[in-house]
Amino acid sequence: MISATSAGPAPRSIRCWPTYVGIAVMWLLARLPWWLQRGLGHTLGILLRLLLGSRRRAARRNIALC
Repeated sequence: MISATSAGPAPRSIRCWPTYVGIAVMWLLARLPWWLQRGLGHTLGILLRLLLGSRRRAARRNIALC
């Protein structure tokens, strides 16, 4: 038998709220029109490319090594 402490937090625990919020946001984003989803994805891609330059360099290096 699994005890409550070894199974993780209770489903209504405040520790689970970020997960529920994330799922709700994804659910709402999935209902946007396709053109708007693509636009948001494009904008997010540009933003992440600018913010995560070191990760991009690491990925390029790993691909070059392959």
